[in-house]
Amino acid sequence: MRGERRSLRSRLTLLVATAVAVAIAVCAAVCWFIVRSELIGQMERSLSAPKGPQGNEWIERNCAGAPPEHQPPFPRFQLLQAIDTDGARCVIGDTGVRLLPGDRAVARAPAGVQRFRD
Repeated sequence: MRGERRSLRSRLTLLVATAVAVAIAVCAAVCWFIVRSELIGQMERSLSAPKGPQGNEWIERNCAGAPPEHQPPFPRFQLLQAIDTDGARCVIGDTGVRLLPGDRAVARAPAGVQRFRD
């Protein structure tokens, strides 16, 4: 004997519930990719053009050894580490972060080429 067939109403309810679940999953996946793309873009923009008291000029001046009276105060508990094309680093803050070969490769990228590393 075959099992009892479901009514049309229960089959339609199951179909609609499945369609809604699939639509929600697809929307969540699309939103995840959009947000991920926007966050990566924001990170790239913020890394390529630092603003505020830690702007490019401020970093260059402090890494060149400007006199202390010309340096704006650096916020406490923050670290700023710049790597030049020779692989040397300038650390402003308490301690620097250990450099890896990938860090130096990013610093040696040709001018105009943006390279980032996780």
